[in-house]
Amino acid sequence: ISASVMQFCVFNMKKKCSCIVVYMDRPDIVLSEDNPYMKPKICNLKEERTCADQVLEGLALGTLEIDGEKVPDPDCPSPCVYTTYTYTVSQSEYPSSAVKDKVVEEVNKQKGTSSDEEDASSWTIERIRDNYLKVHIYFEELSTLEMERHPSYLISNLIGDVGGQLGLLLGMNICSLVQFTDYIIRFSFFKGFMNLVRLYKARKREK
Repeated sequence: ISASVMQFCVFNMKKKCSCIVVYMDRPDIVLSEDNPYMKPKICNLKEERTCADQVLEGLALGTLEIDGEKVPDPDCPSPCVYTTYTYTVSQSEYPSSAVKDKVVEEVNKQKGTSSDEEDASSWTIERIRDNYLKVHIYFEELSTLEMERHPSYLISNLIGDVGGQLGLLLGMNICSLVQFTDYIIRFSFFKGFMNLVRLYKARKREK
């Protein structure tokens, strides 16, 4: 997505959801010329699923409405060069049931508390899940996809198509075309020369 289209999406998402998704928080996105450093709130997973995704889908389909008015399509030219990254968000319960006893033991060891659940100061599995978060950020694929746009029909293609059609329908090629042009020039020159000769003879008889 180009920066122009991204900014259009950010503006409408903030207006509809009062937040933006995390990958749209970019330095080239300006929401207000008066305060270009103003950054909106980042949507949480619930806001992203219930509002932000619907805004992006509505913009893609051209069906998004805000305050009862249909949002027009953005008038943005295609950029020369831009880079974009896709992302995937997933979540699960931490710590998992397979390692929860080990995690409880390690946390209580670090905190210097007892792992006995009856002890009020101990870190139980519920308390750990309420206060601990494990985040993994990684590249899913170590590969890049480069896309280039080229004109689909050039002047050379037009000349080739015209020459091919002439060769198919008239049996002409470049040599025969040159010969035909040479014949027209010679014939025109000869015809004009003969007309001058006749005119000269006619005037000579009149004298």
